[in-house]
Amino acid sequence: MADPLTLVAPPRSSRRAPSDSAAAYLRRRGRDFIISFYGTLRAIKLYPLEHSAVQRSLAELAGIAAEILARERDLEFRVSGEFIFINSTRLRLDLTNYASFGYLLRICRESGIGVIRVHEGAPKRAWLMLLSLLDSTSAGDPDGRREMIVAQLAGANIASLELGAPQKDAADPGQPE
Repeated sequence: MADPLTLVAPPRSSRRAPSDSAAAYLRRRGRDFIISFYGTLRAIKLYPLEHSAVQRSLAELAGIAAEILARERDLEFRVSGEFIFINSTRLRLDLTNYASFGYLLRICRESGIGVIRVHEGAPKRAWLMLLSLLDSTSAGDPDGRREMIVAQLAGANIASLELGAPQKDAADPGQPE
């Protein structure tokens, strides 16, 4: 049986598109998720793990993820080309989130990660480990780096975050914006 951390779920494009209100919710809370993801990465880089800024950022990230999961029953962060999707909704890039989008696109590309699927009950510890591994400097090819991250998460018994390779398509033109 394959390791559940390395399985890649089928692209969400095969599922039905979200309604307008669900897409609006995902754009709003997805943007909050991205900004929190980025902010937590920065906090981990700047402060010791015990620092209150790191702990607050982790709690915020885990809270936003839990909220999206509770409402949508699914949380999939996906990078495709120069686009970021939350579930099947493409998030819009603008001047207010340019730095966070660019940074996340870069570290995902360098880490060989195209999909992060979040399962219910993902604890702060899981987020802390993933983000610490993502932001660590590592030589090697992206696929090897992804496999190293997957192996370390599995070694820590973290199954609430599932990583997958990038899809081969550069963009998903049929996805709602």
